[in-house]
Amino acid sequence: MARQRGLKALTVVLLLWAFAAAAQPQRPPVLELEPHQPSLSLAPYLALHVDHQGGAGLDSILLVDDFAAVRPKDLQPGYSTAAYWLRLRVHNNTDTPLRRQLQVPPARLEQISLFMNVEGAGWRRSDAGTAVPFDARELPRRISTFSVELAPGQHAELLLRIASRSSIGLQPRLWETPALALRQQRELLADGLILGMMSLLLLLALALAGILRERAYAYTALYLLSYMFYEAGMRGTSFMLLWPDATDWALRSLSTFGILTTLLQVLAIVRMLGLARSQPRLQRVLLLIALADLLSMSLCIWGNYRLGTFITTQFNTVLLLGMTVAAWRAWRQHHPLAKPWLGMLIAGMAGMAPRYAELLGLLPYNALSDYAPPIASLLGTLLVLGGLLRRMQRQRARQELRLELAVRERTLALDEARERAQRSDMAKGRLLGYLGHDLRAPLASMVQVARQLQPDSDFEAGRHAMEHSSLLALEMIDEMQHFSRAPESEARLEILPAPLYLHSFLREIVIQSQALARAGGNSLTLDLAPGLPAIVQLDARRLRQVLVNLIANAAKFTRGGRIVLEAALTAQGQLMVAVQDNGPGMAPEDLARVFEPFVRGQGSVFRPGMGLGLSIAHQLVAAMDGRISVTSQPGYGARFDIRLDWMAAEEADVLWPPARPWLARPLGDGHVAVLLDPCASVREALRERLVLAGFECLEASDHHEAEALMRQQVVRLLVAEPEAAPDMDSWLARCRRQRPTLALLLCSQRHATAADGSPRLLKPAVESEWWPMLAGLLRHEEVGI
Repeated sequence: MARQRGLKALTVVLLLWAFAAAAQPQRPPVLELEPHQPSLSLAPYLALHVDHQGGAGLDSILLVDDFAAVRPKDLQPGYSTAAYWLRLRVHNNTDTPLRRQLQVPPARLEQISLFMNVEGAGWRRSDAGTAVPFDARELPRRISTFSVELAPGQHAELLLRIASRSSIGLQPRLWETPALALRQQRELLADGLILGMMSLLLLLALALAGILRERAYAYTALYLLSYMFYEAGMRGTSFMLLWPDATDWALRSLSTFGILTTLLQVLAIVRMLGLARSQPRLQRVLLLIALADLLSMSLCIWGNYRLGTFITTQFNTVLLLGMTVAAWRAWRQHHPLAKPWLGMLIAGMAGMAPRYAELLGLLPYNALSDYAPPIASLLGTLLVLGGLLRRMQRQRARQELRLELAVRERTLALDEARERAQRSDMAKGRLLGYLGHDLRAPLASMVQVARQLQPDSDFEAGRHAMEHSSLLALEMIDEMQHFSRAPESEARLEILPAPLYLHSFLREIVIQSQALARAGGNSLTLDLAPGLPAIVQLDARRLRQVLVNLIANAAKFTRGGRIVLEAALTAQGQLMVAVQDNGPGMAPEDLARVFEPFVRGQGSVFRPGMGLGLSIAHQLVAAMDGRISVTSQPGYGARFDIRLDWMAAEEADVLWPPARPWLARPLGDGHVAVLLDPCASVREALRERLVLAGFECLEASDHHEAEALMRQQVVRLLVAEPEAAPDMDSWLARCRRQRPTLALLLCSQRHATAADGSPRLLKPAVESEWWPMLAGLLRHEEVGI
């Protein structure tokens, strides 16, 4: 029994000792200094004692034994009348002397004292903060900074006292001198950029105020100036450069310039948005609150700073909300500057939110709370000044329009007299101008209707031809109008050569002109000589206009006959394109003047037309540095020869027309298609169409690569260039024999007929032919399966 009572007593003693140990304040660890520690947060090594009265000195603090390890919530006390003592123990754990710099942000802190005791050598005191003249600081830094030097193996104890009428933050850091210098350089660079941009906006606002004599711009300039002083004070720049000895004003200036910034912003928005007319009640409320805010500012300057700051903060918040309501109402009233002001106020509130949270002790002091307000203010000011400049531009445009109308009215009589004097000489040109003016509107409408037609398997080809014909007609009318401005001289034409597929280009002209030929019961065919280059560099628009003019001219005079479009290379290497018919032909006396404007042959009196088509064709060919000639005999038709110099081009440089997704058909159903073409740009264009059709596409640059791909998986469709290799015909025939279910579509540069009857398209494979041919090919193969 005695033994059990002894164990119980021992247990009680151990529990009491454990509770006593737990009740003792936790002692932070000693900070071991090592080389290569650019920056250290001291929070894990700090012990904290709060002097609620704020009057205890060093001797009293040395007798205190309730220093406790710092918790995260203790680092941001916010506004407080207490003094905060931080204790730190450091040890130089190296064999070399170490020098560190202890920095205590933010710069607004008023009273900061460092007491340092190195191995019992006595306490050394150093003061900083805005309560000490800047020149009396130990180190000339914007943010309070102290020097800490330890010999090898030395221990030191540091006591840091922090008190301030402004919001308090406890975030000391220990820096190596080079690292701190680099950080300060970056901060100065960022501050300089922000200050420079604000200065530019300030000068812009002052210039606008001086030029336009508008007070709103002056208020904006003063607002920027006041805000620059406010931010300079928050960073300690004003205390360092402007008033280094004004210790009390260094703190009071923060609230003073913050209040002035808000008041100037109120004056600017009242003036710019015209609140006196549009929102008079809200304007009076804003001005009354601004007056009360101005009176309360006297407390911040001469009286109780904490009380003045608290009162003016409430007024500033109400003013900010009132300005937001005013901007929102002005936006509802469609005021041109309401949206920029609303954006500025919202940006300002978003930028100031991190700083208010830091001042109230909700968030720690960091770069966000330091730089978010000026950046937001800068962006908001840019919005407002940008809106002002846009408004000025619109006003200037209206003034210029009024001036232009006035000039037109004053010169109307002179224009009418000049027109009467030139009427007889410009009859032909005026006729062409009227013709172009009267025809452009219906033709343009036709183009728009054609473009808006829904894709249909029966009407897509017709729609495509109608659109191209209408566009060509519009281009011809543009040229006639240009010609009408100078009927006695050749028109100045702009020639823009570009790579094109020559065979496909000529075939497309024949297809588009079939309607012209069939109107007179004629047949229109294409005859391409062997050896005709597949890809050349020419102005397709101008050459198309010439050939359509020539075909239209042949169709107009030929009935029940034959029209042929021929193309070949001459012995001299020039490109020869000819239009030949078996119509009535021309008399010898007409041949000499056939290319003159407004000249018509003897047999064309009752034919429609004005005698301009061949003249325009002649001018276009001349502009392309070519030559056009005509041979004809009465009763044996006529032949127009065009000879042009040409340049070879690479297929990769040919611009394919963009895909039209609304024409796509779901034909692939996830099957695999192989694209065989040496040109990567061609494969890319065709791949886009096949993907729209639902195929999974594989690409090959030669038939060996394509063969390897088709061996690896089942291929439903092969789209191939038949001239990709010399032995392509035999390879394609072998593919058809080995893979009977394979659908084969040839996409070629040259106009020819496939030997085995495989479907063949000319590049760039216009979609009006591509989709019907692809659909028919796949249906045929499915039936064959």
